[in-house]
Amino acid sequence: MQDIEACHCPFCGSTQNHLAEIEPSHGIVECEGCGAIGPAGATRTAAVAAWNRRVRARPYQLVGE
Repeated sequence: MQDIEACHCPFCGSTQNHLAEIEPSHGIVECEGCGAIGPAGATRTAAVAAWNRRVRARPYQLVGE
């Protein structure tokens, strides 16, 4: 199975992220730009896929703007 590439961070837009191992067979993607941590996955591919499914939060608008 071919590895998939992690998308940019949905919070800060950084492409500097890496896969961290949290258990022998589980991983998470971490953003080096802002420290965001993605959902855990049972495999490397699952962790990256979970990271890629996250959506960028909508910018909020202050009342009165």
